[in-house]
Amino acid sequence: MSENVLILRSTKYEFPNEKTGEIIKGCSLLYVSDFQEETATAIGEEPMKAKTSEEVFAAIKKHKAPAIYAIETRLKPGKDGKATVQVTSAKFVKAFSLAA
Repeated sequence: MSENVLILRSTKYEFPNEKTGEIIKGCSLLYVSDFQEETATAIGEEPMKAKTSEEVFAAIKKHKAPAIYAIETRLKPGKDGKATVQVTSAKFVKAFSLAA
């Protein structure tokens, strides 16, 4: 799936698994899309978190965040077979700033 989103933050992580000691590392990002619907109890856009690769992290680091990016996503099986979203590419579209 392809869409334009506002990427708020991208993070690299690395930590040991508490049970096995195995090093777990990866990247994630926090973003907002405009596909969410207003309800009686919610207005606005809720940030979403997705896994991503070091290559996508590097692309975001190059152009900074927050910013508008064209992303590609795919679904992957996660814990207990639950589908999880993975961002496979992020192409910079334009900068974003709250400054007036």
